[in-house]
Amino acid sequence: MATIVTVASFLYVLLMGYGFVFFTSEGIAISSRSFLAYVLLLFWLGFFVPIEAGTVFLSVWIVYVLCFVAAWKWRESFHKAFRELISNPFHGVFNNFLLILPLVSSMLLMAVTGMIELQASVGIPTGEPEFGNLPLQGIFLELAYAPVVEELGFRFIPIGLYAALYLLLAGTQQLKEDFSSPQCFIRMAQRRLLACQM
Repeated sequence: MATIVTVASFLYVLLMGYGFVFFTSEGIAISSRSFLAYVLLLFWLGFFVPIEAGTVFLSVWIVYVLCFVAAWKWRESFHKAFRELISNPFHGVFNNFLLILPLVSSMLLMAVTGMIELQASVGIPTGEPEFGNLPLQGIFLELAYAPVVEELGFRFIPIGLYAALYLLLAGTQQLKEDFSSPQCFIRMAQRRLLACQM
């Protein structure tokens, strides 16, 4: 039951966010505003471009919809995996991410809460986001694009940049050798470490 509520809440939030930004007077006012957006290239390197808030939100919203559709269809479609779960409990529960999401998100919430409490017990405060005098739609916009920027800037671009450079510099024979066994990444890392030490 928790899975159905979670998936329904995702659909509701996707539709509500779109309506909140593009079908309310405050949302329309916010979405038509232009501002300088920081385009993050790699960690702290980037540049500013003028863009409308509505364009940013629509782009991020499309990313979220694509991620939801991918999660729905990943490995086994959600409705098929759910039917199998009802007929045979705990069999194939990991076949679809949306099916296991309530358990994973609950575990993540408990871990984060534990870390925050542990930090507080030794006197390390946990910061809160600061939004200044932004209206509710502006806060919503910032919260909507923050995860996408974080994933691109701190995971996708650095890892993708390294992988692209490696593929450009490596010969085809070397590439075949590296990916010929399950220990390929260990050998690749060992080679890189040895090359750096020389």
